[in-house]
Amino acid sequence: MTLAVIQSRPLMRYNGKFYLGNYSDFVKYGKLCDQFIYCASVIEVEDFDTVKNLKPQSDFPNSRIAIVKSSLRELFSPKPSNVKLLKNVINEADVVVIKTPSMTTGKWAYKYARQMHKKCILEVIACAWDSFWNHSIKGKLMAPYNFWNARKMIGSAENVIYVTDKFLQRRYPTRGRSIGCSNVVLGPADETILIDRQERIKAFNPKGRINIGTAGAVYVKFKGQQYVIEAMAQLVSEGYDYHYYLAGGGDNRRLKAIAEKYLLTDRVHFLGMVPRDKMTDFYRSLDIYIHPSLAEGLPRVLIEAERQALPACGANASGTPELLNEEFVFKKKSPSDICRILKKFSKDVMLEQSKENFERSKLYSTEVLDNRRKEFYSEIMAKKK
Repeated sequence: MTLAVIQSRPLMRYNGKFYLGNYSDFVKYGKLCDQFIYCASVIEVEDFDTVKNLKPQSDFPNSRIAIVKSSLRELFSPKPSNVKLLKNVINEADVVVIKTPSMTTGKWAYKYARQMHKKCILEVIACAWDSFWNHSIKGKLMAPYNFWNARKMIGSAENVIYVTDKFLQRRYPTRGRSIGCSNVVLGPADETILIDRQERIKAFNPKGRINIGTAGAVYVKFKGQQYVIEAMAQLVSEGYDYHYYLAGGGDNRRLKAIAEKYLLTDRVHFLGMVPRDKMTDFYRSLDIYIHPSLAEGLPRVLIEAERQALPACGANASGTPELLNEEFVFKKKSPSDICRILKKFSKDVMLEQSKENFERSKLYSTEVLDNRRKEFYSEIMAKKK
């Protein structure tokens, strides 16, 4: 079987080679087919340091890249070169997978796939409204159209995979066949992880140093790290010894300025883009994981943190509350509510949450998700068009 995977997020290219910011997609699709064509835009990179921690696409021999040149100018009329490329890719595939929300490339690919009577799956990976509304002033202007476009596409689709179990299904219902299946890729649920974490918590001193952390791009405002820094200012003034670790690439000057404003430069630590194979070390270095993002599908990094048996909390945005005990969900954009939640983490509470989160992560084990996904694809392939 040949898959065509069409999405809007760019790949990086250095010296003629493609590099993957999120290679879990390639792992996932590689298990589902004989070969897949990954259709994306590209960012040309001149400095190898930018991609040195990323996996090269060449590590996935059953994949091929098709470059589409996408821009908002294609909102109402695609470039002829993109039309030709998309139609050729779709024609070659047995199944077309389109990641949404996508107002340009994905929208046109969906139209062509239906015209060509191809079996098609929409993967709903984020909230079309939240992603734009929380992005910028320009994003707020685009949010209504993006929301309407996503509702229309998903509502008419024959096959839909949502990364959430509830949130995206409620906001973007479909009349077609659907499943909830996260796109997280987890290692084994090794019980020694829980044992080690619980031993660390038993030695935890709530009046001593407390390491909290967030994984997410530091240049994107809707990731919400600024609200954690503001909450820390209040907590530190009350005598707490919090340190905040941020794992994520991009320009950190905005967040650094906020840390400087609150005199927290020695307590807010920017780690840059952490390689995937080093993320486990990042989670294990923390006492509490915090996810303040204002727009998500189902945050994979939160599931990864829970697999490391970390006590965790997060904002009441998108799919995040599906992964947490409701007592540890704070109001988005609210430093005062972040303070309230963080103060709940006594030693006994952390022991309880550590075990609860670890057990929840088992619902998202790779084997469980792979089987669910394969069964869905098998049903689609078995159905006559």
